[in-house]
Amino acid sequence: MVFTVLICDDELLERQVVSLIIKDSNLPLKVVGEAKNGFEAVEQSRKLKPDIVFMDIKMPGKDGLTAAAEIKKFHPDSKTVFVTAYDEFEYAKKALKVGAAEFLLKPVRPDEITVLLKRIIKVLNKEREKKLKEEELLNSIKEAESTLKSGIMASMLMGNIEDEQVLKSQAKLLGIEKLPSSVIVVLPDVNKDSPNAELYRYEVFRYIQKMFSKDENVFLFLMSEEVVLGVPSCSSPLLIADNIRKRIKENLDITVTVGVGQGENMDINVLFQEAQLAAKLGKFFVGSNKVINNDILSDFLGDISEYRIDKENTLLKYVKMGDYEKASELMEEIFDDISDFGKGSLIFCQIRISELMVMICRAARQAGLVEPKDAHFYSAHLKKLGRCKTYAALKLCFKAFLEDIFLKKNKLSSEELIRQAMQYIEDNYNKDLKLWKLAKKAYISPDYFSRLFKKVAGCTYAEYITKVRIENAKILLKNPAVSVAEVAKRIGYSNPNYFSRVFKKMVGAPPSEYKTL
Repeated sequence: MVFTVLICDDELLERQVVSLIIKDSNLPLKVVGEAKNGFEAVEQSRKLKPDIVFMDIKMPGKDGLTAAAEIKKFHPDSKTVFVTAYDEFEYAKKALKVGAAEFLLKPVRPDEITVLLKRIIKVLNKEREKKLKEEELLNSIKEAESTLKSGIMASMLMGNIEDEQVLKSQAKLLGIEKLPSSVIVVLPDVNKDSPNAELYRYEVFRYIQKMFSKDENVFLFLMSEEVVLGVPSCSSPLLIADNIRKRIKENLDITVTVGVGQGENMDINVLFQEAQLAAKLGKFFVGSNKVINNDILSDFLGDISEYRIDKENTLLKYVKMGDYEKASELMEEIFDDISDFGKGSLIFCQIRISELMVMICRAARQAGLVEPKDAHFYSAHLKKLGRCKTYAALKLCFKAFLEDIFLKKNKLSSEELIRQAMQYIEDNYNKDLKLWKLAKKAYISPDYFSRLFKKVAGCTYAEYITKVRIENAKILLKNPAVSVAEVAKRIGYSNPNYFSRVFKKMVGAPPSEYKTL
């Protein structure tokens, strides 16, 4: 990489000497211009943008200090080297104030200039590398803009905002001036089980993406079955929503139902729930190909929030306390309440449960059960919830979500949890190992624990205990001083006959015969 140099001195000979020294230095430098006074130095710098400027301080007309100060304003990255015959401290101080890289006194020896230039080149290389990295980063950010914007929006919708300033800084990197204050949910009017449903959703997403491609302040991403938009307060979300509905109807082969969540001083995640509810319930109760908000929905259903009673707050309290048993019991009561209030609408129950899942997630995060980096946690369960086609499936999904929340309390993955359970069995195989006791310690239900165990261990809980006990029995049976009955007792079987039957089934020979082998 070659760096450019401008030499400014009112003496022709001095300019020629410095130029010759630079050429003979074999350094990656090129003299691109010369100036005999401060006026020419400023003019040449505007034109050539030199990396290094050798500047004489004392010159007629505009001196070097004045010229350097002007150059620094429009070309701040340039490095100025002041060369002067005036050995005065005041000059040095002034030179440093205008950003001098070095300060040399005439006559300057060639080796001094060469050493100085090497130092400046190192600095320039570092600065250039840093600038290139910053440019690469900004380009990467630009390329991943849609993903990053989706992440910011997801954090807002989920309430995962620890520091709003951090969120604003992230938005600023993307050129976003205002964060969303209203939410629009676009739901394609297609049967979700249709083979072309996914294609239609993506087609709607791409069309809306094209509509707002030049609007940096609109957040857009595809989430499960719907397209979600975040729009700033300066916009009119109802007008935007109706424009989306009309244009999709005119240009695509499908229609969409659009839900809008808006309101002053309301959390964005609450508005998202409102918009999602408006779109899904509105499509069911009001009709498709419409724009629906909370007011319109209330005209059809009355106060849709009336089922929110103290039970929910109590459930959130149990979550924060880490009391799985009470939370699980209350969850079932709340599910029954939601089912009753839904009046036969599976969609209504899905929406309400998804809302409650958001609230539980936030409570769990506040209690330290779920970390901010686990923002995907809710989304995974939401997708499962959307696939449920019966009330029983909804209930199981809701229960599994709650179990996973409490599983996070252990700060372990499901696999790590089962590995620990397996180790516990190996260390305590001779004890009364009830499955429900281990499940209780893990803050998950016995049924869920059983499913996890089989998935990780490759066999059932009971099979694993039997396997461990029989392996230890084999070792004990090799000791002639220990009877079969004693072996059975030592490995956790109170009935020697039962032990013998199990051993023969597992090994292929009764323990008495195995003992003599």
